[in-house]
Amino acid sequence: MRIWILLLLGVLSAQGKEDCHFSGIEEFKRQLLLGSPIEEEISAQYESASSFVEKAKQRPNPNAEFEYQRGDQFGLEVNTYNLKLLHTLELGSKREKRIRESMAKEELTKSKLSLSQAEFYLSALIDYRRAQQLELQIKAIKEASATYENIINKLSKRKRLTPEERVSLSTLKLAQGDYEGRLHELVHEKETLIVKVSFWARCQDPKFQYSVVSYPKLPHFELDAAKGLAKIEKGRVEMARASLDVQKSLGYSDLKVGPLLNYQQQGQDEFLSAGIGITFNAPVFHTNQGGKALAAKKLMQEKVSAKNNLELMRLKLKKELHVYEHSLEALKKMPKLKEVAKKHQEAEALFKRGVIPIPMVIETHRQHVEYLKAWFEIENDILKSLKEIYLMTEKKELIDKIFN
Repeated sequence: MRIWILLLLGVLSAQGKEDCHFSGIEEFKRQLLLGSPIEEEISAQYESASSFVEKAKQRPNPNAEFEYQRGDQFGLEVNTYNLKLLHTLELGSKREKRIRESMAKEELTKSKLSLSQAEFYLSALIDYRRAQQLELQIKAIKEASATYENIINKLSKRKRLTPEERVSLSTLKLAQGDYEGRLHELVHEKETLIVKVSFWARCQDPKFQYSVVSYPKLPHFELDAAKGLAKIEKGRVEMARASLDVQKSLGYSDLKVGPLLNYQQQGQDEFLSAGIGITFNAPVFHTNQGGKALAAKKLMQEKVSAKNNLELMRLKLKKELHVYEHSLEALKKMPKLKEVAKKHQEAEALFKRGVIPIPMVIETHRQHVEYLKAWFEIENDILKSLKEIYLMTEKKELIDKIFN
């Protein structure tokens, strides 16, 4: 898998238009808004959705029938020509109801695409933020591993070790092995994110520099039936209702009406006749009761589903707002990243001077690595909650307030 990632990175490096030298997540966001491959794909789907109504407006083409017969009557050659032109009249307001159904389908499809577009932007920004986090985590683990390696080399050169030093040497080797495993996992995750960012931003060799983001408090949002996922639930019900109207219209037979022409030639005699043709399907066996019943049940199903989903969304929105607020409070109670980095640098200087015992060296680095992991996990909970809140409320100010 890693080989494929490296190969893809090579392709992107060859095809990228420019380096991904973004000063921060805000600049990356602006690049996404300028256009990405995903944006192009969604735009193409928008164009496709706009054709639903155009297709529904089409009227049936006229039906033309022509017949030629040749025979013999008492030695006379007989040629008969029949021409029938029929125009279809759609009874039951079929065309109008078909158009309304296509409009409902177009509205629902565009609502889904709009939300998919927002979900892509949010996911891309969260992934970019994760790549920034990985920069610090990888740096911290490399630093700890290098420090352990240095101490291991020094202890290994000694001919005799105290019991405490032997235990420390064994512990250091285990800790270094654990960090090597973590480093492999984090580097692999970063490589995956590099591929994504390079593809989305149409560039190459992205660099990530972590910067602190101030996350604001959020007001108490309520679910709006005209926005977000709730709008899609409403659109599904409207689509099912429009489909039921279409099925009702199909219970009426179409009427085909048009002129009939008959020309017959018997020897030297010619006969011409004209009339009107009317064709329709007699409703003897059914008036589309099955189709209407199925569509009615589908409408009822969508109503029940929408009701349940909206209720679940209200509970989920309340929960995500609570998670966001609780995570925000947790971050505020934790020491700031700058403070932790400063204290760790001071401790690292003491390690190099050899005035700190080995167990304290191990514990300090372990706490630093675990602290970064805990901080980023809480930050990611904030970002994931933000994404879910946006998809349910479609409050555009959420993105503007946070990703800047």
